[in-house]
Amino acid sequence: MKSLSILMVAAVCAAAGLSGCAALPGTRVPAFQTRRPQEAEPAPVRLSAEQRAAAHFLKGLIARNEGDSVRALDEMLRAAALDPGQPRIRQQLVELYVRQADLDRAVEQAQALAAMAPDNPQYRLLAADLLSAVGRAGDAIDAYEAVLAHVPNNEEVLVKLGALYTREGEAKKGIALLTRAATLNPESFVVQFYLGRALARDGNYEEALRAYRRAIEANPASDQTYLEMGFVYEQQGMRDKAVESYKKALEFNPSSLLARRQLGGIYVREGKFDDAIEQFEELVGLEDDPLDTQTKIGLISLEKGDFERAALEFNMVLGARPEDHDVRFYLAVTYHELGDLKAAERELRLIPATADRYGDARIHLGQLLYEQGRVAEAATAVEKLLAYDPQNVRALRYLIELYETEGDFQQALAYAQRLVDSNPENDEFLYRLAWVYEKAGQRGQAIEILRRVIEINPDNGPALNFLGYTYAERGENLDEAERLIRHALELHPNDGFFLDSLGWVFYQRGEYQKAISHLERAVELSGNDPVIGEHLADAYRKVGRTGDAIRLYRDCEARTEDTAQRKRVGEKLLELEGRAESMPPGT
Repeated sequence: MKSLSILMVAAVCAAAGLSGCAALPGTRVPAFQTRRPQEAEPAPVRLSAEQRAAAHFLKGLIARNEGDSVRALDEMLRAAALDPGQPRIRQQLVELYVRQADLDRAVEQAQALAAMAPDNPQYRLLAADLLSAVGRAGDAIDAYEAVLAHVPNNEEVLVKLGALYTREGEAKKGIALLTRAATLNPESFVVQFYLGRALARDGNYEEALRAYRRAIEANPASDQTYLEMGFVYEQQGMRDKAVESYKKALEFNPSSLLARRQLGGIYVREGKFDDAIEQFEELVGLEDDPLDTQTKIGLISLEKGDFERAALEFNMVLGARPEDHDVRFYLAVTYHELGDLKAAERELRLIPATADRYGDARIHLGQLLYEQGRVAEAATAVEKLLAYDPQNVRALRYLIELYETEGDFQQALAYAQRLVDSNPENDEFLYRLAWVYEKAGQRGQAIEILRRVIEINPDNGPALNFLGYTYAERGENLDEAERLIRHALELHPNDGFFLDSLGWVFYQRGEYQKAISHLERAVELSGNDPVIGEHLADAYRKVGRTGDAIRLYRDCEARTEDTAQRKRVGEKLLELEGRAESMPPGT
C-alpha cells in the first residue's frame, strides 16, 4: 500500500508540473504476493527535498480548495523551505497572502518570484502591482519601468505606470506614457480615462475634458468619468457644467458619495441651502458613518437660519459622539441664536481646555455673558483661556476691547502691553497699544509708540494716518502730518478717514477751501461719518457757509453715539443758530 500511495503522489505532482515528482522511487507496482510471516519489512523509501516539497505543495492545493487557507499557507511555506527555487510555489504563496490581506508578505514573495525569472514580464508585473498597492511608489515605478524594458508596447503597463506617475505628482511623465497607450488603442476607455486624469492634474483642462469625452464614448455609463469631469469644471469656475456632470454621475450611480458631496458643496457656495440639504440627506442614508454629514446639515441649517433643525442635527450627532467638541460648539451657537442663553452657556462650559475648540468656546462664552451685563464673569471666562494659553492673541484682544468699552483703561493697557510683550516687533500689536493710550488720554505715549510702529513698518497706513491726525489735532508738526497722511493715502487712496485727516491739516493751517474739497470727498467715501461731518461743518462755518454748517451739525447731532460729540455739536448749533437769527434778512 505504501508503493501505491507513492504512485498516486507522483501522478498528481506530475500533473501539477513539479519537477521533484518525476524521480519518485518505487513507482512500479510489484506483483501481488502473499507475504510470509518470516519475511522482513521492506526498507523505507527516502524522498528527496524536491519530492517532499511536492507533497506539501499538493497538500496546500487541497487545503486551499477546501477553503482552509491557514493550513494551505502552512503547507506552501513548508514546500518553499524545501524547494526555494520553485516559481509555482511562490505564486501560490503570493495568492494566499493576498487573500489574507497580508500584502507586505505578498510583496516579498512576488519579488522573490521576479528574481527567479528576471526575463518573465508577468512576474515583474505582479511584483509592481503589489508594490503599488502597498504604497511603495518608487519601487513600483522601477518595477514597471523594468517590465516596459522587455515589452515597451504593453498597454496595461503603460496605463498603470502612467497613472502612478500622475498620482505621485509627475503628471507630464504620466501624460507621455498614456499618450503612447492611446496611440496603440485610441478607443480604450481605461486609457482615455487615465489620460484625462493626468491632463487635469497638469492643469490642461480643455485637453482633459476631450479625453474624458472620448472615455464616455467608449463607456457611456461611466459615473466615475462624469464625476471627474465635474471636478475639472469646478476648477474652471464653471459651476453649472459641474452640476450637470455630477447629476449625470448620479443617474448612473445614485449611491455615488463623492458626486453628492460635491453637488452639495456647490449648492452651499451658491446659497441654495435646501438643494444642498437634499443631497446631504441622501448621503445620510448611504454612508456607513453619517455623523459628519449630519453635522454639515446642521451647519447649513444654521447658516440659512433654520435653528430648530440645526439644533436637532447637532444633538443627534452628540448623542452618538459626545466627545465631538466642534459639534458642541456649533450647538451652543445655535442655542444662542435661538435665544436659549442658559443652554448655550451650558454647552460652552462643557468644552474642556484640552479641546481644539476651547479658545472659540471661551471667547463666545465671554460675548454671551457680556450681552447679559455679566461683565466680570465675561472677563473671568476669557481670562481662564489665558491661564491655559497665556499668549492667546484673540483672548488678549477681547479683554482689551472689553475693558476699553467699560472705560477701565488701566486694565485695557495692561492687556495691550501683554499683547505687545508676546511679540514686541509686531507693528499691529503696537498700534493697538497706541490706540488704547490715545483713548486713555495719554497722547504723548501714543505718539511715541506710533513712531515705533512706523519705524518697524513704514507702510502701516493706519499708523501713518493716526500719527498725522494726532499732530493735526494738536496743531503741531503740520508739515510732518501732511507727509505722513499723504503716504497713507498713496497706500489707501480711497480711504475717507485718511482724506479727513488731510483736510484737517489744511483746516489747522487756515487753508479752508482746500480743507473743504478734501472733507467733502471724505464725507462721500465714509458714508457720512459724524466726526468727518463735524469737521466739514467747521470748515463751512469758517468760510461763512452758515446754512450748510447748521445742516451738517444737526445731522451729526442726530446720528452720533458719542455723548461728548453730541454736547460739543449742540453748543456749536446754539451759537450759530442764535447768530443766524440776529442777522438781518439776506445776510
